[in-house]
Amino acid sequence: MVVHVQDVMHRRVITVDPSLLLQEAAAIMADNHVGSLVVVAGGALKGILTERDLLIALAQLGKEVVYATVGDLMTNYVISVGPRERLAAALELMRTHHIKKLPVVEDGRLEGILTTTDIIAAKPELLPEVLPLLRGEK
Repeated sequence: MVVHVQDVMHRRVITVDPSLLLQEAAAIMADNHVGSLVVVAGGALKGILTERDLLIALAQLGKEVVYATVGDLMTNYVISVGPRERLAAALELMRTHHIKKLPVVEDGRLEGILTTTDIIAAKPELLPEVLPLLRGEK
């Protein structure tokens, strides 16, 4: 049986505006127990902010991090996938680009997000293929 992205993705996606302060974004991540926020403006996908982005900002900006916004540090070039894409193809996309989270977009609309955790939960047999992503291996 072929599994598609829409079969395992999270439909509830926490989104933020690029003008939001990083401190507020970190609080939203903590309150919602998520490792990333999808950045949208005017209904369009603009970027993604991850826990790693926050750590890098803290290391690079120090005390000045309190003035930084999501738009300052988000990843602008976002790789996305369609909901009808095969899960195996989405995983290959993640492996090729060394990413753990894929926004799911259809007709320009954000429909959900697919994470490595979602993949493992749905298809535990794919763990060996997901492990290099989790370990940060290239």
